[in-house]
Amino acid sequence: MQILRYFILLTFLVSCAFTPTLTSYSYSELSSLGANISASLDVNIEEFDPGLDGDSDTWKAKGIWPELRRTESRRFAYKLKEAFEKTNLFGNAFITPKGDYLADIVIEGSIIVSNGEDLHLQISAKDSSNRSFINKTYKHRVKEEFYSNQRNKDSDAYDPLMRAIVGDVIKHLSRNDLQSISKITELRYATQLNQENFSDSLKLSSRGTYSLNFIPASDDPDFINAQNIRSKDLNFRDQIQSQYKGFLSQVDSDYRIWQKEAFKISKRKREAEQAATGAAIAGVFLAIASAYAASESYSSGNYYDTGPVWGTLGAAALISQSMESKDEAKRLTANINQISASLDSQVAPTVIEFEGKALKFEGTIESQFKNWKAYLNDYFEEQNKINKEIEVL
Repeated sequence: MQILRYFILLTFLVSCAFTPTLTSYSYSELSSLGANISASLDVNIEEFDPGLDGDSDTWKAKGIWPELRRTESRRFAYKLKEAFEKTNLFGNAFITPKGDYLADIVIEGSIIVSNGEDLHLQISAKDSSNRSFINKTYKHRVKEEFYSNQRNKDSDAYDPLMRAIVGDVIKHLSRNDLQSISKITELRYATQLNQENFSDSLKLSSRGTYSLNFIPASDDPDFINAQNIRSKDLNFRDQIQSQYKGFLSQVDSDYRIWQKEAFKISKRKREAEQAATGAAIAGVFLAIASAYAASESYSSGNYYDTGPVWGTLGAAALISQSMESKDEAKRLTANINQISASLDSQVAPTVIEFEGKALKFEGTIESQFKNWKAYLNDYFEEQNKINKEIEVL
């Protein structure tokens, strides 16, 4: 009887081995959560880390196709950007490559698991005061009925996870002074451009967080210039979003096909693995139960009880079934890789109008951002020289 209890318990644990829970929201619920948000803050979402640690053999063992993951690193960032925009609670939502790009809210993400059925993202978020308020792994499992429901035709299977992240950001902002966050962003940007004039405007704590010390006068020419430069910087970020949108438009239809097919395969793979584990456990317990029953039979003098023999044969059959299920799981993982093989990306040059000039930035998005920042720094220094010459006159 005791063995039976253990068997039932372990079978239950196997069947419930992994059921991610996620607190998601509808967009109307997000709007209600953000009812107290009155400032239009900007959100900067860095391209996600694709999670390509190790070498190609490591990726293969984990069932990861690197080109797909690199595509997802931008696609997931873009889907999160869309989720922020749909709330109508924020000023702008930008995607930028890795690096320090100031914004009121900065979000970084890493892809932990992405197989069509399960999506795990490690997300961290901080405001411009450098206070971190999110550092957790979000887990979502797509339900089979998602694809059978016609109302989800234009929806993405991972949208609930994106809305969950946005919900946590909104909850944090609802408890904070948004005007201070916005002003700290402006002053940190001004300090980057002109350390000499603005270094005392903010206090930096021993924990690396910023707070307001003094706010420059509204007619301070250096501060006005820094605000103008930041406005142009935000305009560049806004324009480069078309690069991400164009990239997504090229791969999205293929990705959605992969996503749906990978869902089916990943679900079968998971069920096969669970069946294998359950079969192995069942086999072990049947073997133990058989040995236990045999000892009881012999001790009672019942040498003709055939139950223990059949129990042992059942155990061997179930353990064999376990091995077959694992082989099936490996085959399905290979299918996922094959489906993912064709995705790739191209990045076009960015052309932006600046002070009557058409500036062209080429290369990767990251190199375009770097060249743009270098141009702005040179421009700001030149403007400072002009202002000082005017003051001398």
